[in-house]
Amino acid sequence: MTITFPNFPVEVLAEIADEVRNHGVDVVFESERCGRVTCDAGSLDFDYTADGFTVHITQDNGHFPTKMLIGGLRQLVEEGVERYHRKVTA
Repeated sequence: MTITFPNFPVEVLAEIADEVRNHGVDVVFESERCGRVTCDAGSLDFDYTADGFTVHITQDNGHFPTKMLIGGLRQLVEEGVERYHRKVTA
């Protein structure tokens, strides 16, 4: 499964990675704009392009909580972007 977040400022990537790490999940950046998030149940590959922030969800087993993960990721992204826009316009 792939989800894309358009209009995503690349500056928010590091903040989201830090927040995911705070939840005990491993985040490895392959470059400034792409990388992988791993946990016991599976992995997320992410990259940033002109289209926005794209996440590719890999289901390593049937117990990967895809819906919960997508919901949580969407919330992290939306909150991160909102905080970024508040900083920029302040």
